[in-house]
Amino acid sequence: YILNDSVLIPCKYEELDSYFSDLMVCREPKKLYGAINKKGETVIPFEYYVLNKQPDGLLLANKKDAGYGLLNADGSTVLAPFEFKKGMHQDSIYIFYSDGKQRVLRHTGGGKLTVLMESSFDDIDPTITYDQPLFAVKQQGRWGLMDYNKKLLLPCAYDQVCRIENRMVTVRKAGKMGVADLGGREMVPCAYDEVY
Repeated sequence: YILNDSVLIPCKYEELDSYFSDLMVCREPKKLYGAINKKGETVIPFEYYVLNKQPDGLLLANKKDAGYGLLNADGSTVLAPFEFKKGMHQDSIYIFYSDGKQRVLRHTGGGKLTVLMESSFDDIDPTITYDQPLFAVKQQGRWGLMDYNKKLLLPCAYDQVCRIENRMVTVRKAGKMGVADLGGREMVPCAYDEVY
């Protein structure tokens, strides 16, 4: 950053936040992420594989040798422990998951979090549901679909939950595809090679 021919932050970072502020996430060349202040002083140590400011101000992070967790807006407080294999943010929801351990949190403002769900499924997959408050869950080798209230909408009876659109779910069982609704009823039997 330069102001009136004065260098405020020298060109020594591989990445640096696009706006000048009291907390700028940056990455040292070929190293890890951390954050600096307007004086260029380190305010969050450079020990993160991922350090992302979210729209609500919190910091979703993956700490070296620890996993994913969540920090408050200035990085001074751990809001969700660094113990998960994956982490993601959707709207005001934070989803952390590892094999056998999952936690879904809602940010209610001011750095306060409400636990929506803690579970111990074999695995979960929130990526196929896009912005819907649902995620695929795996139990005893089979996939189903659950909402954030831990209500099983689709039983864990499928090899794969492929896609959700208009409250209909494309599923795969025994190598064949079909369609089920969010009430758990198979609308199209799993008898087809492909379903679009």
